[in-house]
Amino acid sequence: MNIAILGNAGSSHIAKWANAFALRGHNVTVYSFSQHEHSEETYAPTVKRRTIGAFSKTGIFGCVRRLRSFFKQEKPDVIHVFYATVYALAARLVGAKPLIVTVMGSDVYAFPERGFFARQLLRFNLRGCAAISSASHVMKERTALYTSRPIEVIPFGVDIGRFFPAPEQSGGGEIVRVAFVKLFKPVYAPRDMLTAFCLLKESLRLSRHPMAERVKLEMYGGGELEAELKKQAAACDFTTDITFHGYIENSRLPDALRASDIFCATSLRESFGVSLVEAMACGLPVICSDADGFKEIVTEETGIIAPAGNPAAIASGLRRLITDEALRHTMGQNGRRRVEKLYDFEQNVGQMLKIYQDLQKS
Repeated sequence: MNIAILGNAGSSHIAKWANAFALRGHNVTVYSFSQHEHSEETYAPTVKRRTIGAFSKTGIFGCVRRLRSFFKQEKPDVIHVFYATVYALAARLVGAKPLIVTVMGSDVYAFPERGFFARQLLRFNLRGCAAISSASHVMKERTALYTSRPIEVIPFGVDIGRFFPAPEQSGGGEIVRVAFVKLFKPVYAPRDMLTAFCLLKESLRLSRHPMAERVKLEMYGGGELEAELKKQAAACDFTTDITFHGYIENSRLPDALRASDIFCATSLRESFGVSLVEAMACGLPVICSDADGFKEIVTEETGIIAPAGNPAAIASGLRRLITDEALRHTMGQNGRRRVEKLYDFEQNVGQMLKIYQDLQKS
C-alpha cells in the first residue's frame, strides 16, 4: 500500500506510525511544512520525507500546490493527516481522497477556544474526511462536538517488546525513585510535581519514617519552565534528592523507566496519556492527576488518581505507594497486564491498517 502521512515530521507519534507501516512492507511518505522538516526522531530507511514549503496565512496556497504535485506524482492509496488543523486544511484544499484524520488533542481542545472562525475551520476540515480516529474515548467525545461523522478509537499504544518490566529483585532496592517525564510546560504542571515531592519528603521526615532519606525524584524533560523549576528545587530543603536529566530520547526511555519505582504525572489537561502507558508497560505503579485522558487509562488496580492542581493530594498518594512495597508490586503487575490487553501498539497498527483497507475497498 502507498501511504501518505501529512503532519509534523518532528512528532514522535508520527515517526512511530510511519515506521510501523514501513516495517510491515508498505510504502510510506511523510509530508510536512518546512518549519517541521528538521526532526530528532529516527525514521526507518524506507520512509521517504517531503517538504511542502513554509506554512503561513498567506503561504498556505503555495504549500497546497506543492502537495498536489507530490500526490499527482506519487499517487497515494490513502492520505492520513495527523492534527485536524492546518495539515488537514492543506489536505482539504488539495481535495485529497481517501482522507483519514487523526485528532491529537490540542486540535480539538485548545484550537476551538480561539474563536468562531477556528471552530468553523475545524468543522470544515473534519467534513472532508472518509474516516476519523482518536486515541481515546474522551477525545472522541470532544471531537464529536464538531462533526457528525463516526469516530474510531485507536489508542496510541506502546511497543511492549521495548517497554517491559525490569527483572524482579528480592527484597527491593535501597532507594525508591519517582519518575516524571514530560515537557516543562504549565499545562503539565511540573511545579506541582516538585511541590508534591517536597511535601512528601517533609511528611516522611517529620514522622521519622525510615523511607525519609531513601526517596529520590528524577525529572526528565525540558522547556520554558526549566530555569524556574531548578530555582524552585534549589530553594527547598531536599534539593540533593532531585535530579534534572534534561530531555530524554524515546530510545533511552525504557531503561530510565525500568530504573524507577513509581511514575507520576501531574498534568492539568490531557486527552490521552502515552507516558502513563509507557510507565505501566514497564511495570510501574502510577499516580496521576484526574485529567480526562488519564482517567481512561488508570484504574484503582493500576495506580492512584488525585485532583489536578492539588500537590498535597499527589504527595499523599506518593506516600501511600512509597511506604507499601507490596502495593507498588501489585499495581505494577496489574498495569502491565492492562497495557498488554489494551495498548499493544502492534494491535493498534493492525486496527489502523484495517481502516486503510476498508477505505481502499470503498
